[in-house]
Amino acid sequence: IKSNKKRCDVCIIGAGPAALATLSAIHEPYTLDSMTPTQVNSASESIRYSRGVGPSTKKVCVVDPSGEWLGRWNDNFDRLGIEYLRSPA
Repeated sequence: IKSNKKRCDVCIIGAGPAALATLSAIHEPYTLDSMTPTQVNSASESIRYSRGVGPSTKKVCVVDPSGEWLGRWNDNFDRLGIEYLRSPA
């Protein structure tokens, strides 16, 4: 086992769709669909003026046996012959 002495603030286990959503939430903690226009503007100003201070400065490590984002997801799609993920709507 390779020893790595680097430290991180958050460790995400897995590199699938849920991991991507988690990483996105860590770096962008605001969801636009649940905010009023005033709140969106306020959050945007806060992020713009934070100058690197805040949630987006967290050190994140991701641990997954495939070694790549969506590795298993893509392998499963390849095996099933699914080229594109489509919505039924």
